[in-house]
Amino acid sequence: MEILRSQLRDLGRPDAQTLVAALKACGSVGALKDGKAIHGELCRFGWETSTPALVTCLVSFYAGCGGSGMADAQLVFDSGTRPGLITWNALVAGYGCQGEAVRGLEMFWLMVEQGVVPDGATFVSLLAACNHAGLVDECDRLWSVMVFRFGIRPSMNHYQCVTNALNRASKAMQ
Repeated sequence: MEILRSQLRDLGRPDAQTLVAALKACGSVGALKDGKAIHGELCRFGWETSTPALVTCLVSFYAGCGGSGMADAQLVFDSGTRPGLITWNALVAGYGCQGEAVRGLEMFWLMVEQGVVPDGATFVSLLAACNHAGLVDECDRLWSVMVFRFGIRPSMNHYQCVTNALNRASKAMQ
């Protein structure tokens, strides 16, 4: 944040890379107030939705802050240009991390409907969210979609998510 303040003071206008780095730093420690101030600077300079990378960074920031952050993440997502896979993944992962697996699944199916092809990271986020929400049947369905519809070869992370979901379900039945 000191570098950002220095650039604002000395140059009057920081560069986009500095703002992105500062926003990522705020997201890593959940500094919502500082991150919102940076978002304000991005808007002031007309950079908020200028690149997919900035939109993704903002979505990830708000999604990581919890609380009302997902509403802000969704607003940023909706205000950007046509989102690509990485931005969709940030939104889906955010919903999963905030315990909103069903909303993450809704966003996933909307993504697919809009012609964006998911990747392995998409399914790790979805499977982890369903695992934590106890949606074992949904894990099974997603696994089939991942392998048979999209031809994605499962990684160790995919296996781990499904194994954890099955273990959770087994313990719940005991």
